[in-house]
Amino acid sequence: MKTPAILEPRAAAVLDDYVVDLAWAGDGAALAAAGGEGKVFLARFGGDALDARELGGHGMGALAVSWQPSGARFASSGQDGSVALWDAAGGAALKRWRPATAWTSQLAFSPDGRLLAGASGKQITLWSPDGEVVHAFEPCSGAVAALGWDRSGRDLAAAINGALVVHRVEPPVFATRQYKWPSNCLTVAFSPNGRVLATGMQDGSLHFWYLATGKDSQMRGYPAKVDLTAWSGDSKLLASNAGNEVV
Repeated sequence: MKTPAILEPRAAAVLDDYVVDLAWAGDGAALAAAGGEGKVFLARFGGDALDARELGGHGMGALAVSWQPSGARFASSGQDGSVALWDAAGGAALKRWRPATAWTSQLAFSPDGRLLAGASGKQITLWSPDGEVVHAFEPCSGAVAALGWDRSGRDLAAAINGALVVHRVEPPVFATRQYKWPSNCLTVAFSPNGRVLATGMQDGSLHFWYLATGKDSQMRGYPAKVDLTAWSGDSKLLASNAGNEVV
């Protein structure tokens, strides 16, 4: 019988704020943290120590952080309506801008690090790693609850009320398709092999589409809304939640 794997504590840091989002650096040596009261932290891991320091913040509360893959910068957003770029090497604020009147509640760097996607209400915008606008999509029919890239970086999906909206990102051409379902979509989960797109639903179901055919399927019986979904690395298992249950 195999000995079960055990998660062992390696290091800890106490922050002067409660954490609402985390993002790892590509090399696993540092992570960024967004605080609910507005503070943005950079934590570095070395040996058995986790050294965290406050870099700055967002008035009224931070909302999201996203680290540029293979890069030394990360982005944060907050309830002050701004998006900020941070230099992870020195901790300096590189740029700050206010893209919309609504908060930018979702941030996601593309897998190659060349694009930063942000969602403000119904609007999805793509920026360069320097914060310059690359493309602004037509507003969605509902507010965006989640953003997610597929592994190739060609498709960016957004969860909204009644659909997953999928944008094909191949500049200068940007195409859009929708996978519709009559409930509020809460998550975006592309399988690593690129075959399936799944979403957790407000109505207590999990819905998924086979991308090659457009065929859809669902699983019901959850006791509450499904607001977390995550694939295993080999695409054979999909983890989901409802209340205090993990399925």
